[in-house]
Amino acid sequence: MAQLETLECHGCGFPIGLDQLDKCPRCGEKNFIKTTIDPLVLDQKKINEYIGFYQKKTEDNPKDTNALFAMGLFYLRLQNYELAQRNFKQAVDLSPLEPDMYYYYALSLVGGRSPKNLDHEQAKRIEEWLNTAIKMQRKRKYLALMAFIEQGAFLSNGLQAKEQPDKLIAEALKMVPDGGEMVEISTHVRLTDPTNQEFFEQLQGGKQKEKDEEGIYYKNYYISGYICPCCGKHSLSWGNEQTDNQCYCTDCGNQLPRPPFARLDSWVCRYPSPRDYYATEDIHKGALRLIDPQERWTFLHNLWEPKKPEDFAKPSYPVFKRLWRFAVMLLCTFIFFIIEAAVGYSTKAMRVEEKTSVRQEYRELYGKKNYGTAKRNELMEELRTDSIAAAEEEKAFFDEYWIIGYDDADKQYHYGRPDENTPLPYKAEGIHKSYKALLTLLFLLIPFIIWLIKTIVQFSAISRERKSISQQNKARREQYEADLNYFETRPTIQDYVWFCHAFMGKDGVGGKGDLVADALRKSGVDEKDVAGKVLFLNYFDWQDANDMPSAEPEDVLDRIYYVIAIPEKDQLTIYENYWETQYDYVSDCDSESIFYKNITSVKKQDDCILIRMVGGEEKTIMLAPYKRTNILYYQAEKPQDNETFSITRTGNVEEFVKALNKLVASYQK
Repeated sequence: MAQLETLECHGCGFPIGLDQLDKCPRCGEKNFIKTTIDPLVLDQKKINEYIGFYQKKTEDNPKDTNALFAMGLFYLRLQNYELAQRNFKQAVDLSPLEPDMYYYYALSLVGGRSPKNLDHEQAKRIEEWLNTAIKMQRKRKYLALMAFIEQGAFLSNGLQAKEQPDKLIAEALKMVPDGGEMVEISTHVRLTDPTNQEFFEQLQGGKQKEKDEEGIYYKNYYISGYICPCCGKHSLSWGNEQTDNQCYCTDCGNQLPRPPFARLDSWVCRYPSPRDYYATEDIHKGALRLIDPQERWTFLHNLWEPKKPEDFAKPSYPVFKRLWRFAVMLLCTFIFFIIEAAVGYSTKAMRVEEKTSVRQEYRELYGKKNYGTAKRNELMEELRTDSIAAAEEEKAFFDEYWIIGYDDADKQYHYGRPDENTPLPYKAEGIHKSYKALLTLLFLLIPFIIWLIKTIVQFSAISRERKSISQQNKARREQYEADLNYFETRPTIQDYVWFCHAFMGKDGVGGKGDLVADALRKSGVDEKDVAGKVLFLNYFDWQDANDMPSAEPEDVLDRIYYVIAIPEKDQLTIYENYWETQYDYVSDCDSESIFYKNITSVKKQDDCILIRMVGGEEKTIMLAPYKRTNILYYQAEKPQDNETFSITRTGNVEEFVKALNKLVASYQK
């Protein structure tokens, strides 16, 4: 929400400027306090004071950016969008590096309309201002408003959007919510598109998933009576209020406490546990916790005992699969080796014989034959030449090839190069000393390299996934422990009812406090001068997100609908609104005035007060559905009850109708 720091008079709360530090211009007080205000939730009187204050500042200094921005916020609160736009635009021009100014200017340009009804040029302009704010700083409310505009103004009208709304919402949901930012947007943007309504629900926290109903206690209200949460039968009977504060089940004998107020029907919902039938031992402590809106939000989303999460399964390492692939790799390598041995691209084998002299070799070959001297010399020279060639071939083989193994005389294969003690003859095998050896080795290792790379990649991915799942399981267990601890120590539903009662009472702790007094101020009527008793109806709305009747406590407790009917001297003014109990902020009421001279009759029916008008027109004041009664019930019969006694207010519909008929009759006379 928008926050402004200012000085106020400690006595009367009047805004103080730096040139007024000697004394307050209204009451003369000299004690000032520094305070932070939210212009978007101030009442009319305060806003008028601050508008006058900041108006003077802008007159003294037309380039006072803070004053212009503040004026824009106040006019935005009053829904005077034209003046809000004017001030925001001047502030942006003077201070173009403040993203909030761009955001609120864009919000004022929407002007309370539905994004779907914006013309294309307006939508593009708003999109540009929001895009500038988001580029400076990615805030949750910036992304939310941009998503609403992209969905409503572009996608729902068949146009192309610059950014995908669902991605913007997903990013916004990861950010910490900021108080009433969703109320701020929904006040000035009408979300008529179903997708935008769904986005809005997600940003508000959504509804919990369907609960396990086993072991759940029920206490639903019926016209015929109450249901016992133990046996489920319509058999509860109230004890004597003067002597006993219990109600009894006549069937099973179960005892239940009374609600905190005799006329309160706030238990019209399904309860998570028997504990919620009672307020906490220290009622003020339980209700005071709920003053914080974040505590209320957490309470409404943790009414049910959390279910212990099951750990996500971790993927296993495919060891056997990889070993099978390893065997296939060895087979491929062996096949490549056989092919290489057959082709002989870089390998060669040579038989190394025992060395003999030329004469000895001659004797072995030609010793039994008689040759002449010339022939013998020719043969000797031939053998000598062959011996030299064999020696040179052997030397060349050992020079050109690395010997990797040999077969000895016993036909045994040995690895490594033979030495001088190796028995002859033997067959040596070698690999060529050139790039051919490297290519052959690489060719033989390719299957292994591929297998090794794939194994490392696959095992690394599985390892990262197992680590991520372990972290997720740990986070889920920690979240479960936190949720369970909150569930066991949270305020009760009766505490929540007490808080709502206090919020709407004379000393209300919420943003508006006394709702009746606020409505009287808006009508400009002093409570002492009303012509009859003011009717104040207030009850839990009992609807879910789709406006369907619900018995879930998070739905029942989330919204209080109220009607305030003020019988003035010559007219009846009716205010209708609802308060979302998660927030302190209550938006402006819808009001309608009916002059007595136009009324022909007033009659109470089952679900409404029917007012018939001259000419046949009819007006209705809706009553609480299902015969529910008020949360805060004013009754004049008990003057000793300081909380609910009032001589000018009532929650009794019959009493109000009777008095209103008298007013109408006396006026027409």
